[in-house]
Amino acid sequence: MKTTRFARYLNKFFTVHLPNTNGSTPMTIDSYRYAFIQFLGFMEKKGLPADTIEISDLTHRTLLEFLEWLQVHRGNSIATRNQRQAALNSFVSYLMYE
Repeated sequence: MKTTRFARYLNKFFTVHLPNTNGSTPMTIDSYRYAFIQFLGFMEKKGLPADTIEISDLTHRTLLEFLEWLQVHRGNSIATRNQRQAALNSFVSYLMYE
């Protein structure tokens, strides 16, 4: 099975960057992990299984659709949606750094 660049970077984000480089707390890492579980579920509903997602799939439009999906279809509050957005923003910043 081929591992995508997205999967490799996401793994490194959670195992190296957040705990070591960024010094994130275990609670923050868990919150970010849950945000990505939801994001991967959203992408699956769009026809992109987790093992096929590429970095190029992280478009502005896709991220906005995800945030809207959280609010409209999952009933998340604005505060919860903003927490999920913080996780995505952190990952995108990490990608730019890498």
